[in-house]
Amino acid sequence: MMIEERTTMDEFPVLEVAQQAKARMEMREENEQRVFAAGIDPEEAADCSCECCPPRTSQEPNDYCCRSLFTFDTVRNGTKLRDGLVANMEEFGQHSCIIKDPLFRHYILTQNAADVEKDPNWTPPSPTIQNLPEAEYFLVSKASLLELLTGCNSCSSGKNSLSFTEDAHALTCTRKCTSCGNASKWSNSPVLETGNASSKEKLRKVNVDMVTGSTVTAVGTARLNNFLKAVGMNTVSKRTFHRHKNEYLLPAVENVFTHAQDEGEKLRVAGDGSFDTRGYSAEWCRYFLVDADTGEALVHVLMNKKETGSSGKLEVMPCLKKAIEILAGKIGGIQFIDTVVTDRHSAIFAMMKQDFPTITHNYDPWHYFRNLTMSFIKHTKTLYITQVRETWSAIIVRKAYDAVVRAQGNGVLASEMFRSSLLCCAGLHDFSSVS
Repeated sequence: MMIEERTTMDEFPVLEVAQQAKARMEMREENEQRVFAAGIDPEEAADCSCECCPPRTSQEPNDYCCRSLFTFDTVRNGTKLRDGLVANMEEFGQHSCIIKDPLFRHYILTQNAADVEKDPNWTPPSPTIQNLPEAEYFLVSKASLLELLTGCNSCSSGKNSLSFTEDAHALTCTRKCTSCGNASKWSNSPVLETGNASSKEKLRKVNVDMVTGSTVTAVGTARLNNFLKAVGMNTVSKRTFHRHKNEYLLPAVENVFTHAQDEGEKLRVAGDGSFDTRGYSAEWCRYFLVDADTGEALVHVLMNKKETGSSGKLEVMPCLKKAIEILAGKIGGIQFIDTVVTDRHSAIFAMMKQDFPTITHNYDPWHYFRNLTMSFIKHTKTLYITQVRETWSAIIVRKAYDAVVRAQGNGVLASEMFRSSLLCCAGLHDFSSVS
């Protein structure tokens, strides 16, 4: 009997049965797509409060504002959407309509707190820093700095009252929130430890670095302040500048300089000097000895012409001799100096051979290359030899430099390599018959 009442596949159902089937399908589809719990007004859920949604007239009837996911009760589909949005936010953090909403921040905090209660071993992931430049300091505009410091770190809606204190290039800010009363301090540079027992002495690292940089590059206070004024930065007074230089920089340099003199057993040093003026009018000469292996300065000598015993031209030999004697006294004797490298001065060669016969005396190649270059400039001024100056002079000097570098201290090998390069320039590539 029941089989007879069924409609076959070929028979079209009556209208009432078809309408009931359609209503059940629409209800099932609506339930599957439902986001909010029953009783939630779709228009109220679509009311935009994040100021990022398009106009309601351009939306579908079931569209809703993203904030509604955190405002109204949701069913399974809504919960999945909300959790997916939370995960997306935690990964990218670029949705301003959610990030700027205190409700969302509160939701994240409460969910994290709930996760911690569920898992007592839970720990937040370690923060990461990416693409940080290697520079020690960065320039920041006043507007950007105020924007950074005005917001309170404790409450989301509070604003800080700011009070600034300057100490040369160092800047300290005292902050206090007008809402929660939280107070904190911020500074653009850490405080370095000093031997001064006074708590009032605050040696800021940025001040030491600025004084050090301007001193070693011979900029000076006046030119430094002119530059800082031109770019709109705060300047430093002469008194503060020289106080940092005399009380901290110079003692540190002296300490490192003395330590470098006391180190090492057998030293290979290089020396060179300079005068205050050219020719016979020079009054002062300064001479440096540096470690040829590390490049560190070991001895600095400053001599007046009267100290050399000569009333004529100021010579560099007495300065070199005094520098070697000072270095020998620091390291325990002449026997700990293996090699001295100087320029090709005949008087220096004679002095080294007579006064320091146990020290190996070598010539530095830089002066040789410079003299070679100057000789090319001097002897190629005529028109018919211009081609040599414009084309061959630089090539020959590079060949000489390459020969010295490749020889690694072997003078005979360097000489032969340089001679062979000159013969190659002349078109001779077979040296079997060349003596």
